[in-house]
Amino acid sequence: MTDFKFLEIKQGEFDNFRDSISKASFQQTGNMGKLLKSRGYQVHYFAGLVKDEIQIAALVSQIKIFGGFRYELNFGPISKSGIEDNIWLKFVNEIQKFVKKSNGLYLLVKPDLDYEIYNDNFEIQATENQNILNSLPSLKFIKLNPSRINLEGDGDFGWHYRKSIEHLADNKALFKSYSKDGQYSIKKTQQFGITVRPLAYNELSEFKKITEATSERRDFSDHDLAYYELFYKSFAEKAKFLVAEINFQTYVTALKDQITKLQAQIDKSESAKKQKQREEWQSQIHSQEKRLTEISPFLEKYQDQAVILAAALFVESGDELVYFSSGSFEEFKALQAPFALQYEAMSEALAKNKVTYNFYGVTGQFDGSDGVLRFKQKFSGYLAKKLGVFLYAPNPIKYNAIRLLKKALKR
Repeated sequence: MTDFKFLEIKQGEFDNFRDSISKASFQQTGNMGKLLKSRGYQVHYFAGLVKDEIQIAALVSQIKIFGGFRYELNFGPISKSGIEDNIWLKFVNEIQKFVKKSNGLYLLVKPDLDYEIYNDNFEIQATENQNILNSLPSLKFIKLNPSRINLEGDGDFGWHYRKSIEHLADNKALFKSYSKDGQYSIKKTQQFGITVRPLAYNELSEFKKITEATSERRDFSDHDLAYYELFYKSFAEKAKFLVAEINFQTYVTALKDQITKLQAQIDKSESAKKQKQREEWQSQIHSQEKRLTEISPFLEKYQDQAVILAAALFVESGDELVYFSSGSFEEFKALQAPFALQYEAMSEALAKNKVTYNFYGVTGQFDGSDGVLRFKQKFSGYLAKKLGVFLYAPNPIKYNAIRLLKKALKR
C-alpha cells in the first residue's frame, strides 16, 4: 500500500472530514475532543490518506496512568463509505505504532462496527465485518469480555438497540410504528398532561439529581455534574438535555373539567337507545375519579408547580440521533414520563431527516431480565451486536504485571 499516508492533523481538518460523511459517532468529533481536553486528557486527531486524500480518521484520547499512558479510540475510526478492510487495519496498526513510541501502557479500541444484527424476536438477520474481527488478533489485539472491560473501568457491553425512521412520513406514521404497549404508554403521558422541554445550562443540577438517583437505584456509575456542564458547552446545539414534567394542579383541574363534561352528557341523554353510550361515559368518569384518587398525594405535596419526572440527554451523531443518558424518579414511575421524552426526541429526529434513532446500550441478555431492553422494544426496533472492545499492550509483560499489582492493592 505504497500510496497510504498516516499523519496527525488539526481538529479543524478532522471536523471537516467528519462533516463530509454521514455515519460517524458523536464520540468522534471535535466537540468530544473539547470535552476530553477540559477533563484533563490529551487529544490526538489522526488521518489516513490515499492518493493524498483523507479516507479514514480517528480521535484518540491519552491520559497519564501508573506505568505509562492509556490511549483510547472510542467508536471509531470514521471513514468514507466502502473503505477497504486492509486500509482500516493499516490505519489502526499505525495508531498502534504511535502508542508504542509514546510510552503507551495500552490502547483500547472500540470500533463503531456492527457484527450481528437481530430482530425484535432475537433472530439473527445479518453478520458483518467478519474479516476485520478475524484480523485484529494478528495485530496483537485482545478482545475483552464484559467483566474484563468493567475491570478496566470501562463499562460497555457491546449491544445497541436502534430504530430505522427514514421510511416514516410523519409523526402519525412514527406513532403507528410503535408496539401497542408503546402507543398506549405515550397516550397515557398525553392524558396526564406531561410536557417536554429543554433544560437551560443553569438547570443542569436538576438533570444530575435525576441521573444520580437512577444510578443509585440501578447500581451503575454516573457522570459528575461538571461532565454534563462540559457536554452542554462542548456540543452546544448538537445536544439536548430534555425533561418531562407535570403540573399536578393543572392535571387535576383538567380531570375535573372532563368529569363535569361527561356528567353533563349523561344528564341530557334520555334516549333508551343511548344506554350503552351512557354506560361508557359513566365508565370514563369512574376512570377519571380513580386518577384523581391516585394523584391526590402528589397534589398535596407539590400543589401548583411544575415537577420534573424524568430527564434524558440526546445527541446528534451524523445521520442518527442518539439517546445517550437518562434517568427518572421512582416516585413517579406510574406516570410513564420516559415515553414522553422518547416520542419527543424521535419526532425531532424525524423532522431533521435522521436515518436512525439509536437507543444506545443494552446488555445483550435476552432472557427477559433486561428491563431497559424491554422498555426500548416498545418502540419497535432492532438489535446490533457491536464488533467488540479490543486491547493492545505494546509490552504485555509490563501491562500484566501492573494489572496484577493494582489487583493486589485493590486499586
